[in-house]
Amino acid sequence: MSALHTIIAAARQHSRTTPARPPLLPAGTRFEERDIRIGGRSLRELAQTRTTPCVLIAPAERSDRERFVSVVVTTVTGREEPGPSCRTVHLSVDSDLDDVADQVTLVLLLGGATDRSLVSSVVVGSGSSHRKVSALLPAITSPGDRIVLFCEGTVARSQLVAPAVDSESDEDWTGRCGK
Repeated sequence: MSALHTIIAAARQHSRTTPARPPLLPAGTRFEERDIRIGGRSLRELAQTRTTPCVLIAPAERSDRERFVSVVVTTVTGREEPGPSCRTVHLSVDSDLDDVADQVTLVLLLGGATDRSLVSSVVVGSGSSHRKVSALLPAITSPGDRIVLFCEGTVARSQLVAPAVDSESDEDWTGRCGK
């Protein structure tokens, strides 16, 4: 399946699950067989040189709604198979999606999966409230794969990193001066 077919299928599924909001792509987006290039920059190389989640902000293709599009590359950390009454695969990622879930317009698998069957998926971040993002992804999506989320507006990397939980209790904290 070509990347263009995957985008079309994902856009159709996404339009069924959310209000009519077509995917917003960055200007100069090129879909290649195993990569996505934005303004000549490879998202595969971006994910390899930086740790995920990583963000690329680019001007929007159409400036009537938003001036910028943020592209988030994140890694799948877990997969939960659907139960007998549900056909939705649950994928967990290494990003906190709480702050960006409402901005996501399109979700794609990076790397051009050769599997033609797409499944309804729910992507869950590592954040505290576990906000979900609906997507139509290849059935073979598994831990270690990279997912690309196209978001309206600008997204900072700090919005995607869950705060570290300190294992020590704050009960004995006496303040800055130690009194």
